[in-house]
Amino acid sequence: MLNQMNKTYNLVLNINKVIPLIFLFIVSLSVQNLSAQNFKKVFKNIEKDKVEKATEAFKKISSSKEYTALDIIKTELATVLIRNSKSSNDYNCYEALKTYKQIQISKKNETEITEFLKKYNLTLTSIEDNVYKNILGEAKELDTEASYEKAIALCDSCYFFKEAKSLMANAAFKEVQQKNDIQSYIYFTTTYKNSEYYEEAYNKLTELEFYKAKSKNSVEGLNSFIEKYDSKNEYVLDAISIKDSLVYFRTPKKYKDYKLFVQTNKASKYYSIAQSQLPDILFDEAKKENNISLFDLFLKEFPKEDRVTQIKSDFIPNLLFEQGIENQNTDFLERFISDYPNETKKIDLARNNLETIYTNSLLNSYAPLKFESFKEKFPSSESIKQIELKYSIILKESDWNKNDLNGRVKNIITKGYYYEILPKRTQSTTINKFKIFATGGFIIDDRELQIDLEESYNENGNYEKVILNGGSRDNLEKLMKNIRPYKLSVDTETASIHKFGELKHFGEYLDDDMYISGSRYGEVLFKYNSFQKLTEVIHKNEKHSISYEESQKMISIRRTSLSYDNNNHTIKYLWSKNRLSKKTIYDNQNALVFNYSIQNNGNQIILEITNEYNQIDKRIISTKNNKGNITNEVIENFNRTSGRNVITAFTKKYFTYSKHNKLLTVKTQSYSRKNSKFSASINAFYGNPIKYDNGEFYVGPIESITNIIRDKNNMVTAVNTVELNKKNYQHSNEYRHGVFGVWGKRWEYVYDENNNWIQRIEYEVLDGNESLKNKNYIIKRDITYY
Repeated sequence: MLNQMNKTYNLVLNINKVIPLIFLFIVSLSVQNLSAQNFKKVFKNIEKDKVEKATEAFKKISSSKEYTALDIIKTELATVLIRNSKSSNDYNCYEALKTYKQIQISKKNETEITEFLKKYNLTLTSIEDNVYKNILGEAKELDTEASYEKAIALCDSCYFFKEAKSLMANAAFKEVQQKNDIQSYIYFTTTYKNSEYYEEAYNKLTELEFYKAKSKNSVEGLNSFIEKYDSKNEYVLDAISIKDSLVYFRTPKKYKDYKLFVQTNKASKYYSIAQSQLPDILFDEAKKENNISLFDLFLKEFPKEDRVTQIKSDFIPNLLFEQGIENQNTDFLERFISDYPNETKKIDLARNNLETIYTNSLLNSYAPLKFESFKEKFPSSESIKQIELKYSIILKESDWNKNDLNGRVKNIITKGYYYEILPKRTQSTTINKFKIFATGGFIIDDRELQIDLEESYNENGNYEKVILNGGSRDNLEKLMKNIRPYKLSVDTETASIHKFGELKHFGEYLDDDMYISGSRYGEVLFKYNSFQKLTEVIHKNEKHSISYEESQKMISIRRTSLSYDNNNHTIKYLWSKNRLSKKTIYDNQNALVFNYSIQNNGNQIILEITNEYNQIDKRIISTKNNKGNITNEVIENFNRTSGRNVITAFTKKYFTYSKHNKLLTVKTQSYSRKNSKFSASINAFYGNPIKYDNGEFYVGPIESITNIIRDKNNMVTAVNTVELNKKNYQHSNEYRHGVFGVWGKRWEYVYDENNNWIQRIEYEVLDGNESLKNKNYIIKRDITYY
């Protein structure tokens, strides 16, 4: 009961501050027993629409009687009726509805309340309906979208819901008409799609958007409008017409632009006009620019046009000839000669110019395929021999030639394996001689990958990339380096930078003896100039930059370490009469490391090597035959004695060659300066002294003879070295008797169709006995070609 009284207090408190007695009365209900009230007078006056009297009667209700639940309900209903009366100073239909929805009537009290209200021609439903009627009436008076929206928000299922929704749409349309802008109409057509004014609003929105797009004079804006609205809309049709005009008149009078217009605007009213203009536009453009490509395009696009004959017989041949000569354009000259053989007065001039252009191009670059084409076109050209000589030198210096490769090799993948030979336990034999019996006797086992190499060549036969994935050098290559004559050739030097992925150090005596720098493993890349001269070699640890003078003579190699700042070197070259005369090596501080001085005296070459103290370390005197091969050389070794450098010993080597200029034999003989400390037996071994370089030197015997055997493909199949002496001698507790050392290597090959070997097996022969042969390595190559 107390809760119901408190609720009534709060309800009356919110009715209106103008009714102070009602507030005081309700407040008193929360602190004392409510007095009995006589509501008859109040409801009677309300029935007669005497709201002021009803209010006065409500104020005079006695508070002496106890306040019951029915009294509270009557009080709340009286409050609703007073608030919903337009005659009341406290009229507020929205607050009346709020109060009404808060009234709680139990089934027990519902009958009594119904009977009570009936006396005054009232029902709970009529009270509620009257409240809603006033709410709708108030919305109609304002007649705005917001007022109807407010009324609908309070109406869950009231009688006027549908009517209010319709009125709200009408009010919203009036407001949109007043604003008359695109955003307002977009709002209305989005929100009120079922409104009777939807179509009118939609048409107005279309109109406004059309005039906006039209005013901007923008193809993009018009396209956007056209894509947005129905194609049957009158404004859309106007927009299409305007857009077509804008596109057509803004299209540049270039053939490609008009062609694009025709391809992309087939529905345009200007389509036929633009298409009919294409031949004239293309012809005028080609004629104005003297553009052969445009004339060719005209012939392709309009083969039946009247101007085709004039273009073929006049414009194109004249332009080919004139521009071919003026611009040194070989394509134009080639076409002129091919397509217009009857132009006899111009053909010879065109041909001569074409030959000159090709000759200059071929001499200033390396293009073997173009050269083959040149020889076919100009078989009698006087330039052929000159180009052949130049190209033969370049080809001789190519990596294909240096690596004895045939055909246009593109890539080689090399795998090399070391073989370990194990004796069978069931057979007794001499293990240390490695004798291989016909019945077996040994297990030949590949134990270790020794070479894992990838080589890529460019179309000119030079290295493009080398990748060493693992392993070490090819034994045969290493052996041949050790026995061949000394050479100082910059071409050989640049090639030796990278063999088997090894970038090399510059602190060396000769180019072929360069030390390995850093890790040998990894990728090595190569760059060349137009003459196929190597300009750059890049490894993960270092980079070699090579520069040339205009005549393509090498002038320097700069080694830059990519790992250490102070590990850089430079080699510089000097030339005299087209021959290398000096090579100097400097460290990262530009201090001298070694200096190579070269003298060319006829068929003799003298190479002197001096150290950083400008003291001579070694002198090599080589003699060449008429084919340019070194037939003998003297290697003089110097030591510092009594304040001066003197020859302490020297070695003579003798070389012979095959008809293919391949090395066949090497003989070695040593000479030693006469020394009083030598024993009689040693002196006897060397024989009588000879005079040499202001001194006496004992002449030693032929120490060794190396014989190199080759197959029909000039590949090495055997290397036998026999070490000899003439007499018994004793020196440093070392004893030698007669023929004391014969050793050799054997190789067997399998070749592909280009006569490049794809498999090589290496054997070692002991004591010159072919039956004592040990299988050391097998190397396999997978070769691909251009």
